[in-house]
Amino acid sequence: FPSHDKNKQALIDFYRVKDPRTIILLTVHDEFLISAPLAIVKQEADKLVSCMENQKCDAPLIADCIYGTYTWAECKAA
Repeated sequence: FPSHDKNKQALIDFYRVKDPRTIILLTVHDEFLISAPLAIVKQEADKLVSCMENQKCDAPLIADCIYGTYTWAECKAA
């Protein structure tokens, strides 16, 4: 399957296991932007990375995650 199908499947897998308070905000190519309560953000980030890396491919997929308490205003200013 093409890589974009793997990304879609990873997002579907994450949707099935995510906390109900976590919101999938945006997808751009192979990046996903989610919003989660601060108390569970690390847990949700780990779930997302796991869903991305567990896709069956000829070569291993390596995913990473950056998270913090950024607002849209802070991101725009950067």
